[in-house]
Amino acid sequence: DDSKFPLVVLTYKGIPTPEDNERFRAYMESYWAAGKRYCSIADMTEADREVKAENDKMAAWTKANSESLKRYCIATAIIVPNAMLRAVIRTFFFISKPPFPYTIVESRAEAEAFVQEKLAAAGA
Repeated sequence: DDSKFPLVVLTYKGIPTPEDNERFRAYMESYWAAGKRYCSIADMTEADREVKAENDKMAAWTKANSESLKRYCIATAIIVPNAMLRAVIRTFFFISKPPFPYTIVESRAEAEAFVQEKLAAAGA
């Protein structure tokens, strides 16, 4: 949902599918093509778990697109109320550190506070 652009909110339900992650990548690439900077919130409140094969694809995509991510992604907040899933995502980011500021939080309020601070600091 980019109705509040430059804030983009992605909501995952159930087990993230390859299509979910492809949709995420397509959104990001469309903003790069348009020269638009953004902050994103990935709401995984209703997500069940991560899938290793998809994590590997996302890590490769992040690495291959690190310059675009660094230039256009102001920051990302990931909402993960499940402690085990938070640990998995933190491990993923430890292995494949994003080239932009990020946080992994338990609530929507924490995510919104983080991205609003980053948007304000960027003058967006």
